Amino acid sequence: MEKEYRYLLQLLGAYVNRRAPEPAADVDWEKLLQLAKTHTVTGILGHMAKKYQLCPDPQTAGTLRQAALATAMKFARRAELCGAFCRQLNKAGIEHILMKGAVVRDYYPVPELRRCGSGDPSGRPGEMPCADAGGGLYAQGGLGPGVQLYPG
Repeated sequence: MEKEYRYLLQLLGAYVNRRAPEPAADVDWEKLLQLAKTHTVTGILGHMAKKYQLCPDPQTAGTLRQAALATAMKFARRAELCGAFCRQLNKAGIEHILMKGAVVRDYYPVPELRRCGSGDPSGRPGEMPCADAGGGLYAQGGLGPGVQLYPG
């Protein structure tokens, strides 16, 4: 396993356990950034690099800060869309549960960095045709099939 993989795992462990990571020893930050992109954890990497001043290269540090901010902004958009959808379901009198990132994010050290690429609405049998493509509430809320809420 490359040192960048090991260091990324160590950073993620430190993030989840809310502790300071070990300083990077001879880590290629460009490789680390590419790994974080591959595993969709650039926001967490950016947060940790900024909080603990880990990245020695100012340009890469700036890229990481932007990644953390972009993750938070995408989450805010996602949360608003999910909220609008839930309000539509409430207005229609449909009991429902919205699962995944929008729910579990509150258990993350920095909830805004929790990625949520999809929402899985659940309801009583026969009461969720509103989630169908076309004119259903799900589609009206901008959450229909094929809508990529978390690109990249």
